[in-house]
Amino acid sequence: REEQYKQLLAEYEGATKTVQRNTFVHRIMEIIKNIKHQEADICNIIRDTREVQREIKTATEQLNRVHAQIDEVVFQYARKDPGCKQAYINLNKIHSNFAVLIE
Repeated sequence: REEQYKQLLAEYEGATKTVQRNTFVHRIMEIIKNIKHQEADICNIIRDTREVQREIKTATEQLNRVHAQIDEVVFQYARKDPGCKQAYINLNKIHSNFAVLIE
């Protein structure tokens, strides 16, 4: 560390003390350009995230509608046939697992 400090101190003392204003302005403009580019990227990411959230919500709603319809049909058969009772139980387990997965 001490050697690195001495080396950096020597470089600093040997460097020119006059830095042109144009150089600073150019660097600031580059930083601003990079920030604007990053802001655009962030906006794109937010847009994509919202789109994915909408798709998930649509899929969830569709899943719930389909489950309600199938649940009703399988329930009717389960009342008549004991073998269908296990299918009804499995259907509800699958639906519960998918609900957990979506969350």
